[in-house]
Amino acid sequence: LTVDSTFASGGGTGYTTATATLAAPPAGGTQATASVTVTAGQVTGVTVTNPGSGYTSAPAVTIAGAGTGAMAFSILGTNGQVESIVVGAPGANALLSSVAVQGDGKLVVGGGFSAYNGVTVRGVVRLTADGLLDGTYGTGTLGGTVNTVIAQSAGQIMVGGNFTNFNGAATARASVAQVDASGTPTAFTLGGVTGSVHAIAIQPADGKVVIGGNFTAVNSQSRNHLARVDGTTGALEATTTFNTGTGPSSQLRTVAVDGSNRLYIGGDFNTYNATTSGRWARLTSAGALDVAGGANTNVH
Repeated sequence: LTVDSTFASGGGTGYTTATATLAAPPAGGTQATASVTVTAGQVTGVTVTNPGSGYTSAPAVTIAGAGTGAMAFSILGTNGQVESIVVGAPGANALLSSVAVQGDGKLVVGGGFSAYNGVTVRGVVRLTADGLLDGTYGTGTLGGTVNTVIAQSAGQIMVGGNFTNFNGAATARASVAQVDASGTPTAFTLGGVTGSVHAIAIQPADGKVVIGGNFTAVNSQSRNHLARVDGTTGALEATTTFNTGTGPSSQLRTVAVDGSNRLYIGGDFNTYNATTSGRWARLTSAGALDVAGGANTNVH
């Protein structure tokens, strides 16, 4: 494998010359300055000419010129001065936990961040195929983090994590949301998950959604760490057709579904429905234990 140097490169296009401006430090400090190198229409380097002083955080870098799309970010030294400047998209300001690829090649990224490329977004963001921020998407979740994002065949995205709302929807979306191509929540509503969702899987045969995580109830009904819901409405499936009993004894971290709708679960548990099953298990499509696992450490 080799790194794709064109992905989120930050060099932009169409430049003949360019300038870089660094944000000013707090009162009493000296603003840093830098020069820009342009090669074949792209910004290929930004060099610190004066490191400034008095910075308490890395200053934003703005590149101006006749071209478009160039980005860079600064790295702050321990002495309050700018140490260096990197050409490229700064990306998320905190943990990334999951990536889904849409049919059009765009990427939906989830995590614990509150900004991406310097733009305020919360927990989820969509990127173009070349790694740039897609400004047509929503602003993400309200509070908490996103642990998993899954692309569905009809173009929607399922999002799971530990949050209370998504994109300001009038109806709360607690820990699970389905969003359309613009990032707007659909009519899919669970009614609430008492805990966090770590994994989501879509059953290929019928589109039902399986969620796993660290929770004890869904829509005010007891469900230990595992539940299955309707893929369009979010309605919780009754125990008459999907019965996990007491379920896994501890949280799930991953869920997968095969072509026969059998479920594969992994996590921190030692038993499933009171039967020994070390950290992973295969379940029937009705939620019963099919094959017990025997791992001696947690399965992710």
